Amino acid sequence: ASSLHLLRFFLNEYCNWNTLIRLNKVSSSFSKRDERLFLFLYNSHVEEYESVLFFLRNQSSHLRSTSFGIFLERIRFYG
Repeated sequence: ASSLHLLRFFLNEYCNWNTLIRLNKVSSSFSKRDERLFLFLYNSHVEEYESVLFFLRNQSSHLRSTSFGIFLERIRFYG
């Protein structure tokens, strides 16, 4: 999960950098309110993706432990 936070940090900095470049080119076409809304929506999307990835990681570890347990039971049964 820490790598996802690092990824979010870099993406956030990249978006901030691009937003600043666009703001300078268009001479402040975005207001502070629009920028805050954009950052809020961006962070909510990143948080949603993080929760989905966390859920999938937990499911895969659960499946691995379940399948490994079945494998051990088969070894005991046939062994």
